Amino acid sequence: MDVIASAFLDDNGEYKEIECVRVDGATDEGRSHAEVQFIWCERHVNRKTKVTLVTTRCIGDSYLNRVELQNGCLSRGHSNTFIPSTLHGVPYSENGEFDKKLHGKNMSAALDQYISRVDGTPCMKTVIHLARGAENHDFVSRRSKLMVFIKGNKTEKQNLQKEDPTLFKYFSEIWKVRDNHMDKSLPEKYVFMLRCCGKSTFNPTSTVSGSFMICCDQCGQWYHGKCINVTEVEAETIETYVFNSCKEH
Repeated sequence: MDVIASAFLDDNGEYKEIECVRVDGATDEGRSHAEVQFIWCERHVNRKTKVTLVTTRCIGDSYLNRVELQNGCLSRGHSNTFIPSTLHGVPYSENGEFDKKLHGKNMSAALDQYISRVDGTPCMKTVIHLARGAENHDFVSRRSKLMVFIKGNKTEKQNLQKEDPTLFKYFSEIWKVRDNHMDKSLPEKYVFMLRCCGKSTFNPTSTVSGSFMICCDQCGQWYHGKCINVTEVEAETIETYVFNSCKEH
């Protein structure tokens, strides 16, 4: 959203190369969960960040976040509000079958009613504005397949690969970046960090499968050119390249 977009931009209006995000310790945001790690890794790849760092204070400290105060204000705003869940009718047919489409229509209508009644609730010398969440976003439509890729058994994964090979390949490439970029020396329950590793990776927004890399002649480690501010043209003129940290030793 435009309201929070500036938090992810630097002084030049460009996306930050290092993103530090602090979340609470709830299960929906837990850094150790495979689905959460996949989503953050996907952002890490798409934003081309050098480092993506997701941390928490400690498990159980959600009440210290300002969002909990906001939730308290919101609860006052919707107190005594009753919105039926069957505004467009009961989502069951005459023979008792569940009508998923009608159920979705009911939920959408109820959400519109909630927003119209609660939007503008006072909170901390300002007001809370509400907006509809994603319904047809890729995160929603592909989630069931992502869960098969992450948690499914061998047969389920093979079926997914056969039915949707393109999506399966994409999941695999993102997960490979996660395996290569994740700092596993950190306590996973509290810190999830992704950083450039120097290994070849893929670019989902480009037809080029890899990116320019240069090898340190002292330690033998490979680095992405963008991460060390060296272009392919500049590298052609460098007779011997030594990474900064190696020069200090």
